[in-house]
Amino acid sequence: ANLGLVFAGVSAVYMMSMPLGSWVADRATNKRYLAVGGTVSSQLLFGALALTGSYEGFVALLVASNLALGMAGPATGALTAECTPQKIRGRALSVHRNAADLFG
Repeated sequence: ANLGLVFAGVSAVYMMSMPLGSWVADRATNKRYLAVGGTVSSQLLFGALALTGSYEGFVALLVASNLALGMAGPATGALTAECTPQKIRGRALSVHRNAADLFG
């Protein structure tokens, strides 16, 4: 039961960090740093879960990983839209979203 609460909580952190990530991405002049930096940070923090030896460390790393991913997600979508010709922008955003859902 505790693990279910932890994953529900970190999902809430992810959802709550996305509006902040959107606000930052809207103001960023170079979205690449935010998109790539946030995604790489999130994956490194997630990978560090294998090294933690405590419940508290596990929870802290999951929260930090989801916070970084929530900050990077909006920038990734905005960067995809900026780099794609308008004619195929909808398809590119669809591929981006489906890939994110598929590969997490």
